[in-house]
Amino acid sequence: MSPPTPLALLVCDTPIPSVLSNHGTYHTIFHKLLSDSYPFPHKPSVVRTREPEVGTAVEEPRVERPILEVPTQEPNEEGLKSILKTPSPSRPSLDLEEDAGPFVLDAYNVFDGEYPSEDEVDRYKGILISGSAASAYENVDWINALIDYVGTIAKTKPAIKLIGICFGHQIIARALSGTCVPNSGRWEVGPTSVDLSDVGREVFGVGRFNIEQFHRDHVPSVPPHFEAIGSTGLTPNQGMVLFYRREGGTALVREESGGSMEKGNSGASANGNTRALTNGTSKSDTSPRRSLNDIQILTLQGHPEFTDGIVEHIIEARASVGVLDKPTTEDARRRVGEGWRNDGVGVIGRVIWGVLGVEV
Repeated sequence: MSPPTPLALLVCDTPIPSVLSNHGTYHTIFHKLLSDSYPFPHKPSVVRTREPEVGTAVEEPRVERPILEVPTQEPNEEGLKSILKTPSPSRPSLDLEEDAGPFVLDAYNVFDGEYPSEDEVDRYKGILISGSAASAYENVDWINALIDYVGTIAKTKPAIKLIGICFGHQIIARALSGTCVPNSGRWEVGPTSVDLSDVGREVFGVGRFNIEQFHRDHVPSVPPHFEAIGSTGLTPNQGMVLFYRREGGTALVREESGGSMEKGNSGASANGNTRALTNGTSKSDTSPRRSLNDIQILTLQGHPEFTDGIVEHIIEARASVGVLDKPTTEDARRRVGEGWRNDGVGVIGRVIWGVLGVEV
């Protein structure tokens, strides 16, 4: 039996009390997404955490801060070294036991300055970055530190996969020469159908997917070397992928030992049928192509970890204090009530595991 896949979750917020009491912490919510979408039968993975018990958090009122345009910054190497050298107190041991299930997900509350130490970070196969009620363009210390950290990990430790969700998607963009701005004051909330680009079809194997949304900021353009995966009428950039670089115009190269990759081509055939990327091989298909494991970074503007139940709690909380206007609230309630298919587990979660190197 293989040892569990070690993963880190950079937690960027605390759930509102009604979500916390009914669904748990973001650590628990992401753990459930990964467990439910794991492509093979497995024993339950242990949730290793030192977060507060469910129901102990106290909600602080959401403060609407003035919008500040903050330029993209180069990673602060000295600041990152300081972060990496600061151990996280009471962190559970990273020793991986074979009976721990298929993966181990360690959570770090980055809004409190918690990060994997220099010794810890190299042991992770991937780092996931959660959503947040904060705005990724805010010029505050913990967000600037997170941007520094993510940019440096992406540039100096490319073997570690990065998965950014909503706020995490926006942080990755800012860390790698992109921007995040308000989406003209427009909220995108509730189950939403995303139309996929050619690259998105290649990655996910479908023409569109449904995903829960809860945001009013967005990444207006794709940073250098990234490719957009899809769009909606409100948000033209619904996520991005960064494939490992090409060397000499042909081979995909991962900057780590044993790094040569397959050559790539389009995932769509001439008749328009979509061929999904996988990490397996097909005896009937001898043409070289990119695989999910060739992706270094995957981001999503939506929330594959959210369910209708989670979104419903947030809708009511935000509407009750006037953050959501009446038309947005009524439209989101309507779509939640229609029982849309949620592709967070069956489509998106499967791809996340493929990016992390698991055959799907």
